[in-house]
Amino acid sequence: MVFCTDCGNPLEDRYKFCPVCGAAVGGKDRQPSAPGPEPTAADSAKPQDNQPAVDRKTLFADGMLVLTHEDVILYSPDERDEIKRIPIARIDSCSRGMTKRSLVIKKMINIEENFAKYVVGLQRELDETAAKAQKQGDLLRRARSPDEKQSLNTMISSLQSKFRALSEEIDMLRIDPAEIRRVKREQADTEKVTFRLPQDYHSEHTSSEEYKVWEYAIRRRMADLSKIRVHTSPPEAVVLVDGTVQGSTPVTFEKPLIDAAAIAGRYEVRVLLEGHKPKIFHTSAAPDRGSENHDIRLDPRNAPDPASDRIISNYREHLPDRTIDPEQYEIEMETEGKGSILALTRDQMLALSGDRKRGLLEVPYADITEVTLDKGFMGGIRGITITYQEGDMDGLEHHFEIDADGASWGKAAARHRYEIIVEGLLRHMEGARTHTQRPRPRPSRYEITEEDIANGFDRFDPYSFEMLVARLFTSKGYKTEVTQGSGDMGVDVVARNSNEIIAIQVKKWTGNVGGPDVHKTLGSMVSLGATRALVVTTSDFTNQAYEILKGGSPVELWNGPRLANEFREHLMRRD
Repeated sequence: MVFCTDCGNPLEDRYKFCPVCGAAVGGKDRQPSAPGPEPTAADSAKPQDNQPAVDRKTLFADGMLVLTHEDVILYSPDERDEIKRIPIARIDSCSRGMTKRSLVIKKMINIEENFAKYVVGLQRELDETAAKAQKQGDLLRRARSPDEKQSLNTMISSLQSKFRALSEEIDMLRIDPAEIRRVKREQADTEKVTFRLPQDYHSEHTSSEEYKVWEYAIRRRMADLSKIRVHTSPPEAVVLVDGTVQGSTPVTFEKPLIDAAAIAGRYEVRVLLEGHKPKIFHTSAAPDRGSENHDIRLDPRNAPDPASDRIISNYREHLPDRTIDPEQYEIEMETEGKGSILALTRDQMLALSGDRKRGLLEVPYADITEVTLDKGFMGGIRGITITYQEGDMDGLEHHFEIDADGASWGKAAARHRYEIIVEGLLRHMEGARTHTQRPRPRPSRYEITEEDIANGFDRFDPYSFEMLVARLFTSKGYKTEVTQGSGDMGVDVVARNSNEIIAIQVKKWTGNVGGPDVHKTLGSMVSLGATRALVVTTSDFTNQAYEILKGGSPVELWNGPRLANEFREHLMRRD
C-alpha cells in the first residue's frame, strides 16, 4: 500500500494517478494491474496508435533492438548505425531459447533459391513421370496375356494420377500467392540469430519477463494483427485495455501490445459510461487468436456517483477526436434515435452523436448484409437491426431505436419512419456493386501548439499525423493527397504544384529511420513519376540514411527539429 503525497489518500501499488486529487503516483512506465469493479484511478490514458511505427525498443548486449511493424532492427547503442535488419516476413519462428534466457529468432534464408530448385525438381519429376507412362504404354501395346495387360494398365493409371497431381501443383505455384508463400516457407533454410540482454540489465521487468514480452511482440507481428470491437448501448462509452484508453464505442482497434498482457497472457477490458455501471471482462492476448466482437448493454447505476463520473470524464480528454462535419457526407436523410442519429448518405450509413458533432459509426452499403425490423409485443416495431461486416469480422450488428414515446414522435409516425429507413438501406445495398472505401477519421483542426511539439504530437494517430503533414504542404501552396494505409509502397503523402511532384514518407517514430526506409521511398518516387522524394520524421535518421544524401540522390531528410520548425512557420496557432 502507498499513499498519495498530495492528499494522503491510500493507494494500491498499481495506481498511477490518485482518484481523489489526480496527482501522479508513479513513473510513466508502470503498468496497472487489475482494478476493482468500479473505476478507481485515472491510469495512463494515452491512446494507442492504430499501427505504431515502433512497437518496442530495448538495449541488448549487442546494441539497441527495435521492433517496427515491418522489421526487427539492431542498431548501435546510440542508434546512429544500423547493424542488422530482419524483415518480419522472413522470420520462421521466435522463442526464448531452450533455457528461456535469450531471444532466439530463426530467420529464413535461401528462400528464392530453394523455391526455384523445388519447382525445377517438380518439373523434372513431371517429365520423368510422363516418360514412364509413355514407356508403359509402349509395353501395353506389345503385351499378350490378360494378366500382363491388367498390370500395365494399373501402373499407367497410377502414373497418370501422379502426372495430374504434379501438373496441378506446378500450376498452383504459378498463380496462387498463398501456395507460393507456403512452399517458400517450407523449403527455406533457417539460421539462428540470438539476442541477449546485458549482464547489468535493470528495468521494471525481470530479464525473463523482458524476453517473454519480446517473444510475444514479434509473434504478434508475424501473425495477422487481430482486432477487438466493442459496441455498447448506449453508445460513447470509454473502452480501456489494461488501463490504456482505446476509444469510445462503437470502437474497433487492433489488439494492443501491452507488457502486462504479454506477461499474463490476457487483456483486461473496462467499459465505462457516466451514470452507468461499469462492465469488466478478460480476453486472451494470444497472438494467433482471431478478431473478437463484444456487444454490451450498459445498465444505469442505482444511485449517482459523481466521483466515478469525473474519472470517466477525465478519460475522455485522452480520446481520439471524432469530430466530423456532416456536410461533407451529402446526407440524404437522417432520423433521431435514442442517444444517436442514423443518417443515410450516397455511399454509407452513418451513426452520429445526438448533437451531430461526432461520428460514431460509418458502414459502406456494400458491407451491410441484412436489415431487419425488430418486432415487439403485439407486432409493434421496437427498432432496426443492421447486420454488417468489418474487415475479417462479420455478423456485426448495429441497433437503432426511435424514442416513439417522445414529444416529437408518435408510434404511428415512428413505424412509418422505420419503414422509410429500411427502404432506403435496401435500395442503397442493391445499388452497391463494389466495396466503397470507408473514410478515415479526421482531426477537427490542424493548427498545432508548442505543447504538440513537446509531447511528440501525442494527440495525432499515424494517419492523422500524415494528414497534418499534408496540411503543412497545402499551406505551402501544394495540392496534396494522402494515401490509404497498406499498399502505399512507401509513400504516405503526394504533394503537387505546377513545377514538381513530391513523394513524402511520414515516420511518426521514436527510433531513428534507417537507410532501407529512405531507399524504399526513392523507389516509390520513381514508380509514381515524382520529381523528388522527402522523408520526414519526428525523430532522426541513422548515419546510413544520411550517407544516401552524399550520392546526390533526389531525396530530402527532415528530422524532428527541422519538421518542428516547418510546423512553427506554417501551422502554429497564434494565440
